[in-house]
Amino acid sequence: MSWQEMVLQRHENGTVSLVGEAPQRMRVARELLDEADSAFVTLNDSGDIMLTLTNAVLWYRRVGPVDGDPRQIEFERVG
Repeated sequence: MSWQEMVLQRHENGTVSLVGEAPQRMRVARELLDEADSAFVTLNDSGDIMLTLTNAVLWYRRVGPVDGDPRQIEFERVG
């Protein structure tokens, strides 16, 4: 499977927007989630994430660790 990179752009006014299309599946380093700005990344009790961007709201369901490595988490887009 080829992986598409999600490109987010932070604007001078502090807002964040999606450039291009959101991928159906993505891998995220646990460290990035831990350091993410809570203004636009919400993590629920199940480990799913919601990205609240200037031009989109995206839900991703947690699939699980990548190859058993808890430092890399795979997500699948919902809706």
